[in-house]
Amino acid sequence: MKKFIHNLFLFAGAVAIILVLSIVFYCFMFKTPQTNRIPFLGDSTGKATINPKIATRYENYSQGGEAYLFTYFKLKQLINTQKVDTVLINFSPSNLINNEYEAVGVEGRERYLPFIDMEGQKDLFLGNPSIYIKSWTGLGKETLHLFKNDTISFGAYTPNLKKYQENYYESKEETHIPVYQTKYLDKIVKLCKEQNIHLVFVNLPKHIYDKDYPKYNRKEFLEFYYKNYPNIDFIDASAFNFSQRWGGIERDYFADISHNSEKGGVAFSEFLNETSLSELLKSKYNRRTK
Repeated sequence: MKKFIHNLFLFAGAVAIILVLSIVFYCFMFKTPQTNRIPFLGDSTGKATINPKIATRYENYSQGGEAYLFTYFKLKQLINTQKVDTVLINFSPSNLINNEYEAVGVEGRERYLPFIDMEGQKDLFLGNPSIYIKSWTGLGKETLHLFKNDTISFGAYTPNLKKYQENYYESKEETHIPVYQTKYLDKIVKLCKEQNIHLVFVNLPKHIYDKDYPKYNRKEFLEFYYKNYPNIDFIDASAFNFSQRWGGIERDYFADISHNSEKGGVAFSEFLNETSLSELLKSKYNRRTK
């Protein structure tokens, strides 16, 4: 029994040392690409839509299934490593309605664990204890990556090569907005106000024929925005019409109701490159009322 306890303490000590060294290495060596571009932070819809090689005013830091908790700490890290005057945050029904916690380790999000405060750690643990603990063990892999390359990806544009899927979403009779999403969205709003950063919400193009699909919950989503954030600029491009501008079949610009296809990503990136943010804020797309 004593030998077992001794070995257990040795194992726990070794794990603790590895974690401490990983955290120290992260905190002192972690860098982000230096750029003056406007950061866009979001989930897979942004990941498939904004190509920085075409929309050269923007840098895309989107990752699939990203909850606002990760967006919040990602933004804090960007603020610590580069000057941020304006930030675009993905804001759509799929970000809020029935959006439950994604796995901590999806798309390498364990790399953010050293930068998340105790409150965030608690929220992640309570969201999924087993995956949370497992994700910490993946931190060693990220540390090894830093030895080869001292920058870590915060997300990026990735073209969506899938053909259109009409039944991508399954409708649900009951809908709700998870508390943790609004909690960290509020933290993002507060952080931007404290840092004097111009925060802009963005709802990217949705398939024009399916945008009122039951799962999309457009009505509830807009009510939520007007009730809680009417003084924040909100570029709502959900009804953006590709075929009217570039021709062809509208469906070809989409992979499903919410995600642009590669063709749609290229087209919308061209639109963003041709249209300045100030022009967008003055256009019909801005839903801000105050």
